[in-house]
Amino acid sequence: LAFTISRLFKRFRKDEALLREVLTCACAAGVAVAFAAPIGGVLFALEECSSYYASRVLWRSFFCAAVATLVLMRTNPFFDGKLVLFEVQYDLHWFWFEIIGFAMIGAIGGLVGHLFTILNIHYQKLKAKWTFLDSHPILEVFLVIVITHIANHPIWFLKMSNNQILRSLFTSCQNVVLDGDSDSSRVTQLLCDRKSSGELIGVLSASILNKFLLTLITFGVKVPAGLFIPSLTLGACMGRLGGTFIQHLTDAYPDWLLFRECDSTSACVDGAIYAIVGAAAVLAGVTQVSLSLCVVMIELTGGLSHLLPVVVAVLSANMVTNPLGSPSIYDSIVHVNRYPYLDVNIDLDIQKASEFELRAKDIMRTNLHVIKASGSRLVELEEILESLKFNGFPVVNNLVDKTLVGYLSRTELIRAVSKAREQSASPASIVSLVQDEITHDNQLIEIAEQGSPKVLNFSKYLDSFVPLVFEDTSVYQVYRLFCKLGIRYCCVQTDGKLRGVISKKDMIAYLDVSEEIVQNYFV
Repeated sequence: LAFTISRLFKRFRKDEALLREVLTCACAAGVAVAFAAPIGGVLFALEECSSYYASRVLWRSFFCAAVATLVLMRTNPFFDGKLVLFEVQYDLHWFWFEIIGFAMIGAIGGLVGHLFTILNIHYQKLKAKWTFLDSHPILEVFLVIVITHIANHPIWFLKMSNNQILRSLFTSCQNVVLDGDSDSSRVTQLLCDRKSSGELIGVLSASILNKFLLTLITFGVKVPAGLFIPSLTLGACMGRLGGTFIQHLTDAYPDWLLFRECDSTSACVDGAIYAIVGAAAVLAGVTQVSLSLCVVMIELTGGLSHLLPVVVAVLSANMVTNPLGSPSIYDSIVHVNRYPYLDVNIDLDIQKASEFELRAKDIMRTNLHVIKASGSRLVELEEILESLKFNGFPVVNNLVDKTLVGYLSRTELIRAVSKAREQSASPASIVSLVQDEITHDNQLIEIAEQGSPKVLNFSKYLDSFVPLVFEDTSVYQVYRLFCKLGIRYCCVQTDGKLRGVISKKDMIAYLDVSEEIVQNYFV
């Protein structure tokens, strides 16, 4: 939505950096509205959605998130005057010995997130090979609906929505009354009655397996099925199950030195805090976010008593996934879908690059389509636009020595040709892309001289600041150039003469050592 609206304004069309700032602010506003977490939204945009984050974007993102949250509060979407989705009614007390349990649940959540990411990558690759589902998205969505209904029907606990499941799992058993025949009373009795612990373990175990597999096949379909809430639900079930085991452990061995701290209380372990910790751990393992996730969980539940347990779990999850080299699910989807994105944090195999002495000349494109700085006719440029789909073209002085003059992007060429047509320029008109004695001003002009054709001045559309590398520049340095400057291409030159071009897609083709993904965009 932000991209579509911003493209209506010339300022954002001309300035890609400013457009990216708008998208970052929109991301912060989106997370703020989705979870009623304005601060968490800003931190999420800073941590996950931006490889370069200017300081001025911070307060702009915060302003957008705050306005979005105020509008959400005014609309009262939950009809209760509150913004907290899963409000914790009581302070969740915990003891220091439970830090071990929080860390273990965090580590298990990180492993679950790592396993989910790996399996989802293989599933997406399988769908990329079997193109039937991609060509029939409605059928794919219908099959997912049928599978979800069949899988959830035997388990009465899963007949509730994800939001209802999370609310019940995040509810503390303090001061609850175990009576009534309603669905909510049945859930409360399952979670809080010690006599129902066997059924609780069975229901939570089946729910964990169910949610893991269904989220695995649902994420990536052609509908916005979401990832946050299903991951939170999976983690909450896992955390509540872990809390149940720790609760049984404290009941079975109350004399242990580790458990003597909770002798003064009737309920030593509260399963609700373990549900919150498990939800944060699994989401941290899947998305690879840390700081923003902790803040989102606090804003999501409206409590500070469980801040430290959430921090411990998120840190444990990241400490497990980082050594495994697990990418976030977002980076994995970008890689599988072949989007031209270069990860700033990737570690290039420098040893491999040095062993094979890979240089810029080894990965550059040499079959180039260039445009002469002067002498081309308007009709020739129109034919280039119709026949070639490249995003830009190097401009050289002539086709013999190919001395590089600049770079003409496809967007600017289309704009120049359209303006020439508006001024009724002849197709036979000669185009000049450099300033000289004939085309001396920055406006599009036609000059008719005796015995010479008309000349169109396209010099103001030429980009003279071209990223350049030498033929012997290492691939590692070229990669860093792409990441640090955010460029889409660079020209390879020797003594000012064009030798080739390296695009971002060429760099991705070099990095992609897997042959399992269909590389259908390389031309």
